[in-house]
Amino acid sequence: MTKSKTLPTSRGITAPDNTTKARLERAAVNLFGAQSVDGTSMREIAKAAGMSLGAVYGHYPSKDILAHTLMAHTHRALADMIDRSYKEGGSLRDIVERIIDGYCAAADEDWELFRYYLINLHRFSDLSEAAKDSPVETAAKVIRRAIKDQQMPKKPVTLTASMALGVVMQAGLARSYGQIDGPLSQYKSHFNAAVMAVLEA
Repeated sequence: MTKSKTLPTSRGITAPDNTTKARLERAAVNLFGAQSVDGTSMREIAKAAGMSLGAVYGHYPSKDILAHTLMAHTHRALADMIDRSYKEGGSLRDIVERIIDGYCAAADEDWELFRYYLINLHRFSDLSEAAKDSPVETAAKVIRRAIKDQQMPKKPVTLTASMALGVVMQAGLARSYGQIDGPLSQYKSHFNAAVMAVLEA
């Protein structure tokens, strides 16, 4: 299987690079993605980060707050990427290709973080409730405009957005379980065709 490039342990997620907090976040993401949030302890995170347990709690008072912070950051970053892709304009196909490029880049440039996101998102139901900030609702905005502009047939908007994003997300899960090889970007043409089929059918 093709491996993603190993990221330096000093690369942050919400924290600036080359900081103690960045090292902590990177250790947490690697462990959460490999063995789930529930299967990871703060003591394990501290050991992987080369920090004392007290120092870890000094940055994040609980494992759940740490996990939620990392998940919310990634969730919002994907929604922002979809929004930027939409605002660049062009045809529906152009926008879809930019969104797929963005998802593939997120996966291939930081596979550990993307794997964490895929495997653990179900644990954070409050993120799906914040619809305006979610990737699905942001994609739904693209679909509403495309329907209004008659670039695609009228259909259930949120369901269609979920199905379209699911094309890449499900492939990412398959990679997480070793069922397909990465990087995801090698499958972009397949993703583009599948998403357009979902939208135009």
